[in-house]
Amino acid sequence: SVSGAALVNTVAALHEAQLAVNTAYESGLRALPSGGGGGPRELFHSLALCADIEGMPPASQVDNGRRGHREFAVLVTLLHAKLQREEAPELREIILRAEKRETITADEFRHALCACHFGEIDDHIWRSKLSPAVLNTQANGNLQLSGENLLEQLGGGASARLQRPMVTETNFLMAVTSAITADYGSRGEHLEGLWAR
Repeated sequence: SVSGAALVNTVAALHEAQLAVNTAYESGLRALPSGGGGGPRELFHSLALCADIEGMPPASQVDNGRRGHREFAVLVTLLHAKLQREEAPELREIILRAEKRETITADEFRHALCACHFGEIDDHIWRSKLSPAVLNTQANGNLQLSGENLLEQLGGGASARLQRPMVTETNFLMAVTSAITADYGSRGEHLEGLWAR
């Protein structure tokens, strides 16, 4: 038999408020101390792990090799939010160039991510999705991205196909706590290095 407290907790969990992952990420960034540190990277990874994503099993049921799909879905959602708010002019330029079938390199895309304040995002999260092995050609020594894949993920009409990751308030607070801990940990390492000199 199920205890009354367990039943109340289960019902409460089913009705817990959820945040869109882009809202959670932006709010979490405001909670972090400014000036670098490992907080933004940890916030992104924590939100990707705990997000409820349409068509994807929970992160606890996925091996590490497949977690990149979750991270990519969250990244695409965050980029679409930036594009809708017109906070990603470099990324918009890359999309326009892809529509004209111009060559887009990994360095150019990475630069656009940095301009969107996503410089902490690891390349492996997006590189395999935007540069399939078939297209692993080099353009001036730099990896070429598939304009077709880029448009499928970020071009016109792509926002209608978004998977809409959501995060419960509890998971949001856990992600922010983890990010703050990582941020202070990386700052502490820097201070230890200064102290050791």
